[in-house]
Amino acid sequence: PRAAGGPSAGSIPMDLGALFGGSSAPARLLIERDQFVLDGQNFTVRAGCVHYFRVHPDLWEDRLARIAALGLNAVQTYVPWNYHQAWNASSLGPARVDLDSPSRDLPRFLRLAHGLRLRVVLRPGPYVCGEFEFGGLPAWLLRDGPIELRTDAEPYMGHVERWWGELLPRLRREGLMLDDGGPVMLVQIENEYGHFGDVSEVEADRRYLERLADLARRHLGDGAQLFTSDPDDLAKLTRGTLSPSASRLGSEVLTTVDSCDVPEDAWAAQRSFNPPGRSPFFCSELWVGWFAHWGEPARPNLAAQRARDVAERLRRVLAVNGGTGSVSLYMAHGGTSFGWWAGANTADGMYLPDTPSYDYGAPIGEGGGHGLDEAGGDKYAALQSVLLEAPSGGGSSVPSSSPSASRPPSPPAEPQPLREEPPPPRRLSSTVEVELPEAVRLMEAETLAALSGGGRCCDELPLPMEEVGCDYGIVVYETELPAGGGGPLQVSRLRDRLVAFVDGEFVGRMYRQQGWGRADPKGLLMPPPRPYPRTLRLLVENLGRVGFVDLPWFSRTFLLDQRKGILGGVWLNGTLLNRTGPDGQAGWRTHCLPFDDAQL
Repeated sequence: PRAAGGPSAGSIPMDLGALFGGSSAPARLLIERDQFVLDGQNFTVRAGCVHYFRVHPDLWEDRLARIAALGLNAVQTYVPWNYHQAWNASSLGPARVDLDSPSRDLPRFLRLAHGLRLRVVLRPGPYVCGEFEFGGLPAWLLRDGPIELRTDAEPYMGHVERWWGELLPRLRREGLMLDDGGPVMLVQIENEYGHFGDVSEVEADRRYLERLADLARRHLGDGAQLFTSDPDDLAKLTRGTLSPSASRLGSEVLTTVDSCDVPEDAWAAQRSFNPPGRSPFFCSELWVGWFAHWGEPARPNLAAQRARDVAERLRRVLAVNGGTGSVSLYMAHGGTSFGWWAGANTADGMYLPDTPSYDYGAPIGEGGGHGLDEAGGDKYAALQSVLLEAPSGGGSSVPSSSPSASRPPSPPAEPQPLREEPPPPRRLSSTVEVELPEAVRLMEAETLAALSGGGRCCDELPLPMEEVGCDYGIVVYETELPAGGGGPLQVSRLRDRLVAFVDGEFVGRMYRQQGWGRADPKGLLMPPPRPYPRTLRLLVENLGRVGFVDLPWFSRTFLLDQRKGILGGVWLNGTLLNRTGPDGQAGWRTHCLPFDDAQL
């Protein structure tokens, strides 16, 4: 259905260049004299981040229209690999890339942006961070045990080449690149690599970024400017960028910076990693708020992100280099991490799972209305006033050319993005009652068997979720306690939250928060001993794999340790539960409960 206030998808012209006129030459985004140049005119990028995978597809058009009305001329989005490529249980390999189902139809999202005269800054990873599950990396990479990630190593790079080999050519075929008359003008390579790798010291890391850049060029041609993004910190920029001193591609891949607390200093740092004259200031992430972890206040760290303060930071960024500063607001609209897609972070040795809400304190709130700061200040209005009062970004805000259409020799005045803000989102005016006449007990044998097809049997010890084909959601481990069994139950290397049941009755909970994955050493006190065997079921919930660790020396090892479930063992009263049944089979049965569409 049509989103309220926005133009219908059917009304969007697929060739806006033909509609608005222009020359017959393909559009190109160039860099001259430390400025972006588009179709011969100076151009500043004024982008807003919105993640299509965090917005219901029926609302994509509405949210993009609000971004245009904010005063922006581009939209920036990640493309999470794990969201588009699942595991195929039948072929025991990665499934085909899904770019067609409604919530994963990236080409449609880009066409909607195009129709609203918004350019696109695309961030296809393969690692994206974004507080998304495992930073956008597929969990199935962990199925066969430790694997080197985010570096030039196999089998990781083979999987990356196949992923990009389906994603990037699709964008080209559908005419979505700038030089084909499409909206995509900037394409990011990896994401904040200086937090993880070191291209200045580790040969495999330098080759990794270069291979990604070569892949992008091979599939996309010269239709987009490639760039990297790292914090405006000299050490991280040294580790994470393809500067001329570090790489053969130093003059082709633009170094950009994020954070930008002191914009002039950030630009100075950026210029030191680009060739002279090829460093337009681009603050690729200007943080307007922050995300939340479970157990924290609902809107943490926003006292320093008041509307007037964020507006002033934006004003200072736009003023850099004579008013030609480019920016991307992170986030313009945060949205929601649906299903199991919320990720996790770490701090001071603690595991910190992210909440599904990704409101982020953005100018467009999670529900689509104006975002407010803690004092009630309107962030949308504050940022809009800065963007609309600042000098025009210049250049065309839609592609002015297409190889397939003839053009008049002199283009007319360039159109700007549509500025009319859609009406406020509708809110429910009354309570809706939903009757649920039936219920089932999840911890009953019949229910588990029906949901999991009987489960996997039989293993000597509980196995990680990935090894039993359960990448996301919940896993239930089941075994038989011997007659007389009682005392404390202890679990080693629990990931992440455990609920214990004996004969279907609740016993207690455990959580991995005690250090790096160690469950409480005191364990759970089990029910009193009985003279007969009992069934122990341990429900373990995956609360999200960590996607970001700000410890370069530790990140590589830590990423290898992102398997979920029970990675160690289970002890009852000091005895390891690895008993075998009377038929000689091992005693642990595993039920995988992702609660996905197929299972439900």
